[in-house]
Amino acid sequence: MPIGVDSCRSGSLGLEVGAETRFPGAQGGPFGSAARFCLPSRAGLECKSRPIAPISLLRSLFLGSAVSLFGEESLPFDSSRFSGVARVFPLPDLVLFPHIVQPLHVFESRYREMAEEAVAGDGLIAMATLSPGWEHDYESRPPVETFGCLGRIVTHHRFEDGRYNLLLLGLRRVRFGAEIDPPRSFRRARVELIDDLEPTLASCDCKALRDRVTWALKQNLPHGEPPEMLQTALDEALPLGVLCDLAAYTLPIARSERQRLLGEADVLQRTERLLSLIETGPAAAESPLAAGSSPYPPRFSKN
Repeated sequence: MPIGVDSCRSGSLGLEVGAETRFPGAQGGPFGSAARFCLPSRAGLECKSRPIAPISLLRSLFLGSAVSLFGEESLPFDSSRFSGVARVFPLPDLVLFPHIVQPLHVFESRYREMAEEAVAGDGLIAMATLSPGWEHDYESRPPVETFGCLGRIVTHHRFEDGRYNLLLLGLRRVRFGAEIDPPRSFRRARVELIDDLEPTLASCDCKALRDRVTWALKQNLPHGEPPEMLQTALDEALPLGVLCDLAAYTLPIARSERQRLLGEADVLQRTERLLSLIETGPAAAESPLAAGSSPYPPRFSKN
């Protein structure tokens, strides 16, 4: 049975763009605002006044590695120790993928409670996408899509008034199951972890497919040439599934198609579907990169 989301005030759907946005992060550096993203550089801390877009953490980040930013303990995920129950953060317009870092500004009371519990505990939050039609039943519990992404908070900042800024690293695809009843004010559900079904050497030429996806990604970026951070990721020999997830999050693909790609565990089928979407013309929709004059670093999404 699909799960939904408790009602919340109109206007709290999304992240509060323009809010003062701070993270302890690397070297104690803050975000100065929702449009400023700070990462370590050789000279200390470099701040880019740019909209925020996805970060692939498999190999490296903009000016430093994921390990140097967040610590080695932030990246591994031991599925054998996962309880199978996750906090659920439903949004109407965000589809998170594994290996992507999503900034979140949490200001509604129920999600503050969720963030507080996550920060004090295992740091895990499952991002869910509200199904179409949620607007008509928002004060109740509109359903979410079947598939989501389990993420871990890699750094956070708590404001004096209880608001939180989070950086959430996508870890694994999940299938939502039965919802866990309150007492919490936020949603919780049983989730099933979904492993990628990797193609065999006999089933495909993975290098050729990686080359096609990389070329298609570079050709279809909303702002033309890939910025330095994305180019660094593309220069690495990323696994085919990770590369497809990066492309699916980055390119101007309709939310429904992005959701379909998230739900596809078979890497070969996911790749073929992605290439079909790109090569026949992306569905009309903005990617997370489309707003603003530059796609990097990643922008805040509305919750």
